[in-house]
Amino acid sequence: MKKNDILVLGTIKKVKATNSLKSVPVTTLLKEINLSHATIRSSIRLLIKNELVAEGYMQRNARTYYITQKGIDLINNLYKSVKTEEE
Repeated sequence: MKKNDILVLGTIKKVKATNSLKSVPVTTLLKEINLSHATIRSSIRLLIKNELVAEGYMQRNARTYYITQKGIDLINNLYKSVKTEEE
């Protein structure tokens, strides 16, 4: 996993996309982070494969995504380890 993948995962959590009803399309993520559409889509594919993100309900013709509990746990552990290192 790369830093961009963690950034995408953290952003999905930040916008509170935590279930299929609150899921967000890639365009929402584009507004939040400075990555290309292709980079975000590539990260999402990897995150889905690792069961950190899941696909939600369609929003018009756009697929939407939300963070899974496994993804939330990973992000929380990463933030805790960074916080611990800073102290």
